[in-house]
Amino acid sequence: MLVTNRRRAVLLGPLGVAFLALAASSVRLALDAPSGSRMADLNVYLGAVDEFGPMNIQPRHGQCLAGKGKKVERLPATYRRDKGIRHFLAAYDLETNRLFGVFSAHKTAVDFLKFLKWLRRRYRSDETLHLVMDNYGTHLEAGVVRWARKHNIRFYYVPTNASWLNRIECQLTEMKKFALETSNFQSHEEQQQAIESFLLWRNRKRDISIEAWYNFKQSRCAA
Repeated sequence: MLVTNRRRAVLLGPLGVAFLALAASSVRLALDAPSGSRMADLNVYLGAVDEFGPMNIQPRHGQCLAGKGKKVERLPATYRRDKGIRHFLAAYDLETNRLFGVFSAHKTAVDFLKFLKWLRRRYRSDETLHLVMDNYGTHLEAGVVRWARKHNIRFYYVPTNASWLNRIECQLTEMKKFALETSNFQSHEEQQQAIESFLLWRNRKRDISIEAWYNFKQSRCAA
């Protein structure tokens, strides 16, 4: 198969042709939404899922303004990280532009199946869930695929080394930028609260705030 553009022509073998077919399927699912109607009216849900992590407890650098008369604090060293890790199993609703998910200590097939059951309960049972995802091993596990087919869920796998075709990737990059950069959380609970706070703002459940995170946390706990 010969693929051309304005600069060069590339001769693709069978693997290249398969790659383009999978890529086209993923992009078509995301873009070919019928105009003038809601997906819910068609009993169809278009979404994307992925795992964000592992997240451990460590200082994270970033950019910020020190403020007049202030200095930027140095990041402490963390040679011992003994508080374990967490994963964020995330889903992105392409119709409503909402990002949500659950936190888990692992991302095995059992955990992914629990996440799918949680996601299935968020939508009507007569809606078909069309989910774009990568071909990570837990997504291909026979029990997971069998349960998905039985419960009206269809999987669309992006090609290997092409995770950027999944629309959720840029949403998770945004979450990392706003919720985790320039932070020094002391526990997974505190880190999870920061991510959940960002998701509330990102999904337009609360207004943007310029107050310090610790002040916001104290006011939230007091409420």
